[in-house]
Amino acid sequence: PGHRGVDLAGVPGQPVLAARGGTVVFSGAVGGRPLVSVQHDDGLRTTYEPVAPAVTAGEVVSAGAVLGALAPGHPGCA
Repeated sequence: PGHRGVDLAGVPGQPVLAARGGTVVFSGAVGGRPLVSVQHDDGLRTTYEPVAPAVTAGEVVSAGAVLGALAPGHPGCA
């Protein structure tokens, strides 16, 4: 319940890269968890969490741009 994403393997501190280009529409914390959301031109939005942001809302990013650093996962999620 409440899980609407895909869990990918990673190591805390590693860079998190944008899957596609777009505009950062949110960079901050929700419910105490750091995240970054990117709005794409076709209406799709990708959200990366938990990510300590290196970008700010309004910033335009290209595919492969560093959005931030991977933060430790949810309890029970490696």
